Amino acid sequence: LVFINGEYWGIHNIRERQDKYYLRSLYGLDKDSVNIISGNMTVSEGSAQSFIDLIDFVESNEMSDSVNYAHVKNEIEITNYMDYFMIELYFNNRDWPGNNIKMWKSNTPGSKWRWILYDLDAAFSDYTIDPFLSLAENESHQARFFKKLLENEEFKKQFFNRFSLHAKTAFDPKTSIGYLNEMILR
Repeated sequence: LVFINGEYWGIHNIRERQDKYYLRSLYGLDKDSVNIISGNMTVSEGSAQSFIDLIDFVESNEMSDSVNYAHVKNEIEITNYMDYFMIELYFNNRDWPGNNIKMWKSNTPGSKWRWILYDLDAAFSDYTIDPFLSLAENESHQARFFKKLLENEEFKKQFFNRFSLHAKTAFDPKTSIGYLNEMILR
């Protein structure tokens, strides 16, 4: 709740910027040389064309083929991508993946697409809904992209292994509840 000179100004929340200035601060990038896409392919900065091209490539090629998968790995930071999806699935974010998704890529040669975690208002909102089933039924660009990558055994194995590791560490209920209690007690 924000009051200025005793006058109520409403409910405000403090969030870190997740824009070209954020990327400049975090990675030292030229703020005018980044591409940021949010939501359903909405361009915040730069262009979405290279990701649209990648979606077209993934949807029109067999991802079980190691050459095709290698092309995808050259375009996206695969570990970041997997971790991002794991967090969204674990948190069971009901307002995702067709919405509340943000990614970025520098215009620097060799740069790869990376995902930014934000807006988890609908996370942990309905424990009766299976997030994996929801993702399987979702037909957004991001969901279809992920499902196509699951056709690749290397991706599937790495995703499963990373998810298993996180389930035993950061996602372990004792660890998660400890973090939540720490925030509640502040």
